[in-house]
Amino acid sequence: MSQGAAAIAATAGSISMVDFSISYTRRKGSSAAMTKSDADEIDVLGAVRKMSAAQSADEIVQIFANSISPLGVTGVLIGHIVDYETLKNGQPMRLGTWPTELMRARIENRAVIHDPVIAYALRTSRPFRWETAYEHASRYGLKIANLAEDYGLKDGIMFPIISVEATRGGVSIGGAKLAVQSEQIMPLSLLANHCYVALERMLGPFRFEIKASLSALETDVLHYAACGKSAWETSQILHMTEGAVKASIKRARHKLGAVNTPQAVASAMRQNLLV
Repeated sequence: MSQGAAAIAATAGSISMVDFSISYTRRKGSSAAMTKSDADEIDVLGAVRKMSAAQSADEIVQIFANSISPLGVTGVLIGHIVDYETLKNGQPMRLGTWPTELMRARIENRAVIHDPVIAYALRTSRPFRWETAYEHASRYGLKIANLAEDYGLKDGIMFPIISVEATRGGVSIGGAKLAVQSEQIMPLSLLANHCYVALERMLGPFRFEIKASLSALETDVLHYAACGKSAWETSQILHMTEGAVKASIKRARHKLGAVNTPQAVASAMRQNLLV
């Protein structure tokens, strides 16, 4: 069982302690007060049960998208956080309701590298609003954000998915303006995690996630490369020749399908080989 699945199981064990019906309220004018009588509810557990019984990946995505649409969500994106251009074996998971043109533009602009939301998701395990990531964005990162805004996805929340045994991923939901309160994040996170794990179970295993088998020496030299050490500095630490270090790095690059050392380090880190 992946860490994401384990987290869902642990949460389900204490389900009686949490109200998993998410209340939302439609606005009646720009300044109208919102009352309990105006509120409808989203049945999170009902959606979880439906996704568990779904027969296809598209059905899982549609159930998830429909269940949260009353919160102002018009687009969902679920998938692995990997650079498509560096993959040598198989395709990662990427599903959702974002426009095809937007997804194509994101791939062409290397969004997996420059998107501030993805960059922030790689640094935290907690759900966060897109605007939080935008505060730390580069100029090019903001250009990636503007791509989504052009399709009406101006406000959103990212739910990072972290697993020790699998590739990092995320569930991103967006719309023109989301009606999501802070107390609704926890049940939404449960729903997002269940959607992600259900899709991984249905579509996996993914060939690109098969880990490379590095020797102890190859792991060591990549570890020091990740720490910014040169081949000469690594040779002094490991008491070997600089040529032997370079040869070990070359073997590691070949096993990881990397064209250079930084890419090899990134691939090894993604596969948790340097932990």
